Amino acid sequence: MKVRAVYRRYGGRFWMHDSGAVATEYAFIIAFISIVAATGMSLMGISLSGFYSTIGSSLAEASCSMPDNASDNGKNNSNKCK
Repeated sequence: MKVRAVYRRYGGRFWMHDSGAVATEYAFIIAFISIVAATGMSLMGISLSGFYSTIGSSLAEASCSMPDNASDNGKNNSNKCK
């Protein structure tokens, strides 16, 4: 009988308060957003790496076809690209 009285007086408060639930919900939302962001960044990083690699090789090819200076007219570019 005494246990019930103590539970009603002190223990019942813990079941009625839900202030900790809000913090837990925010923690789950933040964890979900961080997982989605990390996954998205890693996938975008792989595709961006290929994208910039393609741009780099295109720029290297374009620079090989350009003359060294204006008076050269593309005759002396064999030493630049091999």
